[in-house]
Amino acid sequence: NIVDFQLLGVAEVVANLTKLGETIKEGTDAAVLQAATLIQEEVKESIAGNRAETRSVDTGNFLNSIDVSKVQDAEYEVFTSVEYAGVLEYGSTTRMPRSHFTNTVNRNQAKVKEIIEEAVNKEINS
Repeated sequence: NIVDFQLLGVAEVVANLTKLGETIKEGTDAAVLQAATLIQEEVKESIAGNRAETRSVDTGNFLNSIDVSKVQDAEYEVFTSVEYAGVLEYGSTTRMPRSHFTNTVNRNQAKVKEIIEEAVNKEINS
């Protein structure tokens, strides 16, 4: 005896899962950009002296140089292009470190995680 059966709708299920995966990927990318923008703004606030670190604003070049760039999907970097940023971040023999980037990331880890989790959950549940 041979039993014959067909599974109907498999192609549709696969297509829907693929679409959901793309939606989650796009939502996650947007959330990571949102988190990177948050870090960018918080680093600027730190540089301006509005956070715990010592203010690092003189001409405004450092403050205005903080930018965000996409590395790949769901990966962004917050960076500066000024050559003296390392001295401000890590200090030197004559200057104490101000750690604007390091401290900002440490202060905002929970918020970044919350932004990304919220986006993923929203996509999964919609």
